[in-house]
Amino acid sequence: MNGVDEELAALRLEVARLRAKETELGTNVRESEEKLRMAVEAAGIGLWSWDPRTDTVTWEAPLCAIFGLPAGTSPVGRAGYVALVHPDDREHAGAVIARGVASGRWEDEYRIVRADGAVRWVLANGTVLQTEGRGIVLGAVIDVTERRQRDEQLRQAQKLEAVGQLTAGIAHNFNNMLMGVLPNLEIAVRRSSPELAPILRIAEQSANRAAELVRQLMTYAGRHRPNEYRVESIGTLVERAVAFCRATFDQRIAFEENYDATARARVDAAQLEQALLNLLINARDALAGTRAPRVTVTVDLVRVGASELERREGEHVRVRVSDNGSGMDTATMARIYEPFFTTKDVGKGTGLGLATTHAILREHGGWIACESAMQRGTTFSLYLARDVDAADAARAPSEAPPTHGTETVLIVDDEPAIRNVVSIMLTDAGFKARSAASGPDAIALLADTRVAEEISLVLLDVSMPGMPGRELRRRLGELAPQARVIYFTGYAFEADDANDAVLEKPVRQEELLAAIRGVLDR
Repeated sequence: MNGVDEELAALRLEVARLRAKETELGTNVRESEEKLRMAVEAAGIGLWSWDPRTDTVTWEAPLCAIFGLPAGTSPVGRAGYVALVHPDDREHAGAVIARGVASGRWEDEYRIVRADGAVRWVLANGTVLQTEGRGIVLGAVIDVTERRQRDEQLRQAQKLEAVGQLTAGIAHNFNNMLMGVLPNLEIAVRRSSPELAPILRIAEQSANRAAELVRQLMTYAGRHRPNEYRVESIGTLVERAVAFCRATFDQRIAFEENYDATARARVDAAQLEQALLNLLINARDALAGTRAPRVTVTVDLVRVGASELERREGEHVRVRVSDNGSGMDTATMARIYEPFFTTKDVGKGTGLGLATTHAILREHGGWIACESAMQRGTTFSLYLARDVDAADAARAPSEAPPTHGTETVLIVDDEPAIRNVVSIMLTDAGFKARSAASGPDAIALLADTRVAEEISLVLLDVSMPGMPGRELRRRLGELAPQARVIYFTGYAFEADDANDAVLEKPVRQEELLAAIRGVLDR
């Protein structure tokens, strides 16, 4: 009996050991399952299963959250799930699922419509598993809306850069042509008879509109003059832009305004006013045919949270321009910042207004947001980082310098029309003008020391064949060291020497003379 008892005791010990091992394994499995569940929930992954034989769908709680539904909710069959997909994506999503069931696996991205009406992008995948002689489909869904937004921003940035490079080249040549047109028209208007002057003024206005279009192109491309940032009262700038529009828009349009006097930001006033005018003109056009047309403009302070996509946390100045006009559909809103996209009739819009405004806000470190619905109006919001430094804002602009002189100015430009018209503008103001068609011509002229000593300022084209402006600038330091230099350019340019100035073509006579006088008197 002792031998049997010993065997029974050993068997009981083995059974106890196996049960303990089973308990340990069960605990480990439960712990692993719990860790997996926590990891899945932390990653925002929604798991699901589908039995095609009974068309039964089961969702885990994280997937219900992605769709904005209460935990424990599951769609009724495959058709119930597809009904949650965005209407424009349903046919495609349904076809991918059908092919995936046949092949054993699928993965797809499409839009869904949440219970609250919000549209989100999801990445969904499924795998068919064979169990107990039948196929069960297991899968996961991830919300990829933020990633899609970042990808779209990158694509837009790349597209803007490509268009910007093309734009800069076109604008440079166009500015040179306008420099040969605008000043000549300005001079012709002053010297013409009363009968001819109105006709020339029409041509001058058209040329000015062309110049403004090029400026917008350059702003959009990010290749304009360096911005002159100062702390400004944003309400004051907005009020000035609204006052202009109130005087020029259809008098039936009512304006409602509310400005926070403490809203200040560091901005380029001219650029920001251009952005505001673009929004106000858009609002005016959207009000065509609207009963009781109204534009509401507000300036206030808002706090931006760190969670907002790629936005700086902190207090911001917000400028809102709202109208009660026709509004926009989703397809139109997706394209409003594209250059040359417009819903206006031919001849009534260039499609650059919002693209330019978007570029201006980007350069200011801010951003623009749009809310709109068909027949419910549109609201654009501009966001700028708040600045409380009042020292710059209090500084009054200096008085315009005189615009006459007797000094000698050397014009170096390869365009004959530009050399001729600038010479006329200079001599009309009392200056003496000399000109050279290229860098080598200028060097040959300045080889005469008497001429070199006579030159007080050189108006220097940046881009010339044979010898670029920067290379000629170095030689000028040797041949005429006393001469000041103004780079005369058809595109954005920064001088290497802080003592040199930059003037962008085209310019009116008053602007040109003021710049020359300012540099000479500096």
